[in-house]
Amino acid sequence: MENNAIEIKKWMLERRLRQVDVAKKANVSNTAIFLFIHGKTVSAKIKQTFLSLGCPNELLERAA
Repeated sequence: MENNAIEIKKWMLERRLRQVDVAKKANVSNTAIFLFIHGKTVSAKIKQTFLSLGCPNELLERAA
């Protein structure tokens, strides 16, 4: 799981996205984004937000 978190963070860095940016777009807390990225929680709302920002589904499937 942690390796996938690194891939998601790498994807975010390449697009100059911060966790707080994704959190604002999803209307959730920064902590919720952190937990989602690290596979500690599942959220359709957060997943949809990442997808809308162009994140590859393969990265998100492994996070959940």
